[in-house]
Amino acid sequence: MTNQNVLGNTEKQATYAHITPYRQYTIFDVSVDLYPNDIGVEDVLKKSFLHVIHWLKKRIGQDEIQKTQELQWLKDYPEPEDFKDFSLDMIYNFRNLEVIDVRTFFMKEEKSWALKITEPDNLTHLKNRDAKVSEVGGRYYITDIALRESENCVTLSVETRCKEPSGNTDRATSFRPSFIKRIFWDDNISMTEAGLSRDFAYEIFYDNTSRKRARPILVADETMANRVRKELLENPNRQLPVLLCPEKVLDLKLDMRHHRGEMLIYLDEIYRVVIDTMAYATVVVVKDECLDALFPQNDGDRLEYYDLLEDDYFIYHSKFNAKTGLPEYPFYCSLENNKEDITDREFLDISAFETMVTYAHRYPVGRIGFQHAALFYRELKKHFYAQSDPNVITQVEFESMQHELADWKEKCESADSLAREREKQLKDLQGLIDEKLKKDTLEKEARKEAEDQFRKELLSYKAKIHELEHQLGIY
Repeated sequence: MTNQNVLGNTEKQATYAHITPYRQYTIFDVSVDLYPNDIGVEDVLKKSFLHVIHWLKKRIGQDEIQKTQELQWLKDYPEPEDFKDFSLDMIYNFRNLEVIDVRTFFMKEEKSWALKITEPDNLTHLKNRDAKVSEVGGRYYITDIALRESENCVTLSVETRCKEPSGNTDRATSFRPSFIKRIFWDDNISMTEAGLSRDFAYEIFYDNTSRKRARPILVADETMANRVRKELLENPNRQLPVLLCPEKVLDLKLDMRHHRGEMLIYLDEIYRVVIDTMAYATVVVVKDECLDALFPQNDGDRLEYYDLLEDDYFIYHSKFNAKTGLPEYPFYCSLENNKEDITDREFLDISAFETMVTYAHRYPVGRIGFQHAALFYRELKKHFYAQSDPNVITQVEFESMQHELADWKEKCESADSLAREREKQLKDLQGLIDEKLKKDTLEKEARKEAEDQFRKELLSYKAKIHELEHQLGIY
């Protein structure tokens, strides 16, 4: 029997919706250590947590938080500057939201907290959305954030990945979550790349206009040169690239700030580079007299670095090969922006500073293999359950169930309250209807009584007229 006989005169061809292949890659990746300034280590954990929550609340929006029952818990957390009024006991052990794809987990005994947020591309980075929306169709971002308190510091790890259809024409650009910059500027916190000495933190200061600035790491003597070479450039724990800068950058000015016609201060370009590359790279300025100590003359493989820094070149340095001692993937750029020095045509028309910043921002895009000192959401949950006895409900699980029960109780109470409100509205409406019916009934009865009275009066008048006519002899 043929298919035609089975299906009738016409054989129907089945159609299938195609599964779109995806690609996934990293666009931002960093682990930093946060050290306390005039506060305790636990205070750093609390304040960093509140910085992240502040960022989350700003991204969701106050109006959405106010009107959405599921987001009311965010209002329980104060602003970062009020961290002293905040307790770690206020952190929910587990949260899994539905209105937005946000998940959190907290292990109080290990003082580790993780947040995972998955969101579609909101296209805010596109100037001409209509023209380019097809290039990013189906794209969304997955951001993992983790905090872990140790003996001397708190480690913050952040990773953002892009997942998109493999046919998209362009890769997503890197972006740094704004809470990292807020933490960087926090007077109570000093930030370095995870695994490096606190001595490699940038110096935060105020200029003569009371504006916060950050100085690069300065190699100004032989001791610092040796430390930078051994503890930074050759450190196997270092994951971010280093921007090595000649001493000349300290004298270069970007522009002048004016106020009411008076010049206040020159803005140093290198300070802007420090902020623009913060959490992307480490900026190091080498004084001319320290070049011998940083790159010894007998180390022939690195003499090129010596010669370039002695001139006016930036050096974009990733790592030294462990076997050969040669630098891997270096990039050189002259302060004079000589086109002969730039092999990538994309950078021919921008300054050396902008070139280095752009390369730093590109560094994490598509990379793999970063090691994170703090556990992300999935890893933290695995770590928790690996330590748990399956036959025993732990304190964390108990508290999580309590929070979940409280959430359901809150939802039930909200539903009951809504039901009571609806019942009251129906009762009020029924009262109005009854009152209207009663009023209509009374009006009908009054109208009938008035009509009856009118008929009686009419009959009475007719009788009187008939009697008068009889008396007058009018027939």
